[in-house]
Amino acid sequence: MTNWKQGSVLGAAVLLGLLGLGEAVRIAIVRFALDDFRLYYAAAQVGLSHGFWRIYDAGLERAAVAALTPGGDWFPYLNPPPLAWLAAPFTLLPFTAAFAGWFLLMLIAVVAAALLAAPPEGRARLLFIGLGLGLFPTAWALGAGQVVPLLMLSLVASWRLLKAERQVLAGVVLAATVLKPQLALLVPFCLLAAGRPKVFLAWAGTAAVLAALSLASLGQDGVRQYLEALGGASIFFSERRWALTTFLGPAGIYAQAGAVTIALAAAFRHRSRGIEIPILAGVVGSVLASPYFNAPDFAILGAAGWIWARGDAFVGRAWLLGLAFLTVEFAQAIEIPVVTVEVAILLALVLVRPAAGPAQAPATA
Repeated sequence: MTNWKQGSVLGAAVLLGLLGLGEAVRIAIVRFALDDFRLYYAAAQVGLSHGFWRIYDAGLERAAVAALTPGGDWFPYLNPPPLAWLAAPFTLLPFTAAFAGWFLLMLIAVVAAALLAAPPEGRARLLFIGLGLGLFPTAWALGAGQVVPLLMLSLVASWRLLKAERQVLAGVVLAATVLKPQLALLVPFCLLAAGRPKVFLAWAGTAAVLAALSLASLGQDGVRQYLEALGGASIFFSERRWALTTFLGPAGIYAQAGAVTIALAAAFRHRSRGIEIPILAGVVGSVLASPYFNAPDFAILGAAGWIWARGDAFVGRAWLLGLAFLTVEFAQAIEIPVVTVEVAILLALVLVRPAAGPAQAPATA
């Protein structure tokens, strides 16, 4: 590619990233009374004031959220206890300052994930950052105060550690996805299917420790309230608008089981071709199998796209085109085409025959 073409692509990516960052700031300002961070902050307040076993008490949650953003809609806190623990230090700050600090932390996570995923060349790094920030779901996740950027960083960091054959540490890092488990729950299972048992065991051990600590902090009553909160989330359409059960009704459960099966089959089929496809299959399968999903959650697909682009240049370009399509559909708030693209990607992974020979080296630019 000639220098002027490279410069044009890089300039477009930088501009896209700046526009995405500006959109994230706009969303943060316009939707300040509706951001997700207020739910994390309120849950931490309830935990520190009344005990963490009551963080799923709907009455206490509603009162805490109303005090932070009067007039804003209330949604139940559905994340596991570790996210409330993570938000607890931010309660030392007034809510507005705490949100600004959280926004900065999530922005750093996105940039760090892009830098870890990118080739070492400076132009490629800027390209990955620009494409990452320019995706609409990423901008929405930042503006909404979502925790998704930390999961993006966890996913990419574990991939880098796996490339360095540090499977145990990769599994420990991947366990950070328990902060919002439905985004990448299948990834460790797909890595197991791809012949990476050490990363699976390290993930399972770390997740088990976090689960034990969570159960100890909640107790029997806290667990009961958590299950009630999960059961009541079905009344909030924004939590399930992209779920297969929304489109297929009761049959959607079988479709979700099928997504899990196909993701594992794709990981096993491509087990000799590296770890990029198993990770991608795990992310897409998790998205399709999840009963609850928000629009900012799709930012995790951006991280999977970075990883896949490094593993195979051709499919990486195709993946970016797919993400561009998803972005357009998000802007129009059309659900069915988005789910259709996800299903098509997952089916392609399991149907396309693995290339012969050893796995490719990571793409350089």
